[in-house]
Amino acid sequence: RGEIAKNDNSSKRTIPDVMLPYLARLDYKAPAEWFLFGDNQGNSFIPGKKPLDGRKISRYWSDVIRPELKFDKEVQFYSLKDTGITNMLSYGVPITFVQQQADHSSIEMTAIYVANDGEKAREEIRKVKTF
Repeated sequence: RGEIAKNDNSSKRTIPDVMLPYLARLDYKAPAEWFLFGDNQGNSFIPGKKPLDGRKISRYWSDVIRPELKFDKEVQFYSLKDTGITNMLSYGVPITFVQQQADHSSIEMTAIYVANDGEKAREEIRKVKTF
């Protein structure tokens, strides 16, 4: 929802089919207006009325996930978004769709994230600019 988004815009995201089995395992039975990851006293990553503070997610990434995966400290949680954007473009997903999923205000903003992705990204950008 816009009131909790960084850019104040309400938007929807798609969920890749490959993720559906993992989401089904969550057994989500909370009220629809609750957050998937709620701010629950001492009980992390379960639904709740208020959203879980993003800093707690970042700390979990830094303290648990990144060391377990043996990622360098330079690999931040937000780096996953960059990788997803680059991967979508390299797999031929139209840049306008990638822009929407990344919630970028312009195709140029999306292009910044994939500036090093080579000719495929530049070709996608040229196609859109011809409209």
